[in-house]
Amino acid sequence: MSRGLQLALAIALATASVLVAAGCRDQDLPTPGAETTGGAPAGPPRHMETVQVNEGYPTAAFVRTFYVESKDRVVVTFGTGDYTKVAMGLPGGCPDARMGYAYREFTTDMKDTGDTGYFVEFSGSCAAGDSASVMVGDDYYFLGGAMGGPGLWRLRRFDSRWRETGSVDIKLDQRTEAMNDQMLAFAGGQLIASSLHVEGGIGTGPLDQRKTDPTKGEGTFQKIVTTDLELAGERVLDDSPHINGSSLVEVDGIYNLVTSRAFFGEVLVLQYDREWNFLGEKKLAEWGQWVQGALYDNGRFYIVYVDTSVKGAANIVLGVYDSDWDLVSSTPVTTYAPDSLKGAGRPSVMKHGNRLYVSYDVESFSPQRREENKDWQGYVAIFEL
Repeated sequence: MSRGLQLALAIALATASVLVAAGCRDQDLPTPGAETTGGAPAGPPRHMETVQVNEGYPTAAFVRTFYVESKDRVVVTFGTGDYTKVAMGLPGGCPDARMGYAYREFTTDMKDTGDTGYFVEFSGSCAAGDSASVMVGDDYYFLGGAMGGPGLWRLRRFDSRWRETGSVDIKLDQRTEAMNDQMLAFAGGQLIASSLHVEGGIGTGPLDQRKTDPTKGEGTFQKIVTTDLELAGERVLDDSPHINGSSLVEVDGIYNLVTSRAFFGEVLVLQYDREWNFLGEKKLAEWGQWVQGALYDNGRFYIVYVDTSVKGAANIVLGVYDSDWDLVSSTPVTTYAPDSLKGAGRPSVMKHGNRLYVSYDVESFSPQRREENKDWQGYVAIFEL
């Protein structure tokens, strides 16, 4: 979804970061804010450093972080392109913008190994598009637009050397199924691709989430795909109102869909059994959206989301919950004030050892109309448990 929409509606808490740009620190940026603690006894995650990941690339959005065991490396992927060279509507598109998705490999201490490059290039495109991704073993699955027209996703698989080993196209119902801010999860031994579902659609054209009521929840659809990239079914989840920009975590036969009630709504978890029968829900935070990162380890759930409690601000929050989804701690990851003309978005989280790697992007806005400058920069904040 357009970040203009996200920030026009989005909002924030507070945190900060000592940003480390692939080798250099920016001392002018704030440090992480204070944590709040509750629920089960445990110390909140301790911020270690924040690393900028897109050195050599003009932009970075939809930043995602994974651990590749065979390499003992942290891999960061992100969408990129030079939006200063975008000339929408001109013949030939935007050949000089170099839109696509790139990777960069780091040590587990987030030291750059020098191994980086594009793994998907959208030649001539004027945008890199929204994406979702997941690692299954050493295989990296990437869900993005197929560039073959609206209403079509392409799910690609790559090996640890970034060679494409297969793909499958997933057709969407353009009237009722959105393409933006999608989820890709691995649960129940299958891949699950998902986004917003609006029963009956809106108007007569393709579904545009910007035309939905930002205070009202809808539902989500799921497209099921095997790891061999075979389509295996679909379903709609509409048991309780919610939106896209979600995460899915499977624990002991229970599917935990971590999402938000509406664009302006509470963060919540919806639970389902193995047959996708609805079990119930629980509120996790009063205000939040785009819960695009969640995981479970050793009796703790870890989630990241965009806080929407302060008008005009957009910041990332790291929440820790016990196995019953009771709050353990809440830690700000960024602290951009409304007048900073900056906002953070599209967060994700990965755990390796005793560290959490929280990835996100930051964009600036024009002072006159708060229009997005499309200058996203990508960061990974490292927290120690």
